[in-house]
Amino acid sequence: MQSILVGFVALLCICSCVCASELCVAAVQTELRLYTARSQFETHMRRVVRMAADHEPDLIVLPEDLGTGLMALGAPDSVMDADSMQDAMVSVAAVKSAEVSGLAARGVPLPRAIMLAQAEAVRAVYVDTFSALAQEMDVWIAAGTVLLPHEGADDLHVYNTFYFFGPDGTVAGTADKVNLIPLEAEEGMALVPGSREALAPWETAVGAIGPVVCADAWDAELVGELVGQGAELLLCPSANPEPWSDEVRVAREEGLRARVRELGVPGVECFGVGRMAGLMFEGVTQIMVPDADAADGVRVVASAGDPVGECVVVARVQLPAPGREK
Repeated sequence: MQSILVGFVALLCICSCVCASELCVAAVQTELRLYTARSQFETHMRRVVRMAADHEPDLIVLPEDLGTGLMALGAPDSVMDADSMQDAMVSVAAVKSAEVSGLAARGVPLPRAIMLAQAEAVRAVYVDTFSALAQEMDVWIAAGTVLLPHEGADDLHVYNTFYFFGPDGTVAGTADKVNLIPLEAEEGMALVPGSREALAPWETAVGAIGPVVCADAWDAELVGELVGQGAELLLCPSANPEPWSDEVRVAREEGLRARVRELGVPGVECFGVGRMAGLMFEGVTQIMVPDADAADGVRVVASAGDPVGECVVVARVQLPAPGREK
């Protein structure tokens, strides 16, 4: 495991913030994987959240698709070696055959039918795990995303949903990804895009948080609306299912980095890495702040040193002062 912290920001972040307009953020670049049992997920999350909590942050940020691997709950452990998402889904479908068959008969695509059949178990594991960790470590946790239907809904929709937990263990906010990539949409996982109108900042004791899931960062109008509604910090859980080439790196700079420059608020992009169901994920987790003296108006105050492997990236972030023009 590799732990890379850039410059003096890690040293500055040993103590908790004492100013309401400033907070210490720890972003965890962690592996995405399949889980066949609750204990596997709990053990992994406890380890990486503890890594971050050791820096005494106010806020811990985790990546997109962190909970996607929970769709394999109850499947044989051999599913963890699946060479493709299709192979993994076949193994899970066999475990939930009655439920999946019933949903498929109603015209629900197989990937979504599996997620709906697993939803109750996935929600329980995901929420229980992060609720307990947030309480135990007395910290806000932006717990990445998980594939779930809305609780209590009967529309057979599944979303890529970003969850935010308060130090008291409650779910302090959720946000659905609006701009899906082909792998998530009808060509792949058959997810449903979130509503643009429903997206709003999370008002918290550590500031107004703007939830921006991966590809949503390229939607300048959407992110601009969040900041216009008062968002002071943009959190962008991401998962890049391809090698971290120079071409990909440059393309990513038109996402969150561009929004930080244009809108004058800090941002955190946290990547999932590793191999899950035949897909390889790579990315470089960064904490960015607007800086008029920087060449492109953005300064990276902390960064992972490698697009693979787990690490914690830590920085103290100054939020825009209330009423200040962004």
